[in-house]
Amino acid sequence: MRTLLLASGLIASAASAEPLLYEKAGLYETGLVVGLSAGADFSSPFNELGTSPALGLELGWLLPALDRSLQLLVAGQWAAPAGSGDVAADPRLPGDGVAHYDVDQQTLRLTLGLRYRLPLDGAIRPYAMLGGRAWLLETTMKGDADGQAFGTYVEKSTEYGVVGALGGEWHTDYGALALEVEGGYAGYDRTLYEASAVGTLAVQLAWRFFL
Repeated sequence: MRTLLLASGLIASAASAEPLLYEKAGLYETGLVVGLSAGADFSSPFNELGTSPALGLELGWLLPALDRSLQLLVAGQWAAPAGSGDVAADPRLPGDGVAHYDVDQQTLRLTLGLRYRLPLDGAIRPYAMLGGRAWLLETTMKGDADGQAFGTYVEKSTEYGVVGALGGEWHTDYGALALEVEGGYAGYDRTLYEASAVGTLAVQLAWRFFL
């Protein structure tokens, strides 16, 4: 009898468990989401550039279907990867004919996508995101040979591709802390980098407010 009462109490407790903030459409039940993120961005799997800090801002809306497990989002991210290298010796250049170059790339990434939160019990929610992305790029190359500068070249372009992410959120009464791994890809065939790619391989922390 005691076991039966204990089981009944556990069932009643689970049934009356308070839904998480996003499941209630947010603090003010508008369904709006605002997120801030920071992390490390790795370009080396896609091109010759290196690692850069990445900062992001996200705006979203929790769709009413599926107990608000689906979220429509638009997001912007900034990163500034850099790289350097040498060009094969050319007898027309001074000294040993070897040219050295430095590349800086300012990157603004715009994303439109959907995030799905797996509705498990407890305060942890794994999720996946898939969407389209535009890379707005400004790439600057400076070079020199034997200490003599041979100019600066600036190239601007916009590339289109796809992006996806896997992560997990820890939900509180005020929002959610997320750890996320993100990957994106777009082809890149321009003057500075021919038959190359731009992409995103990022690890980031985010805080999301549910309004």
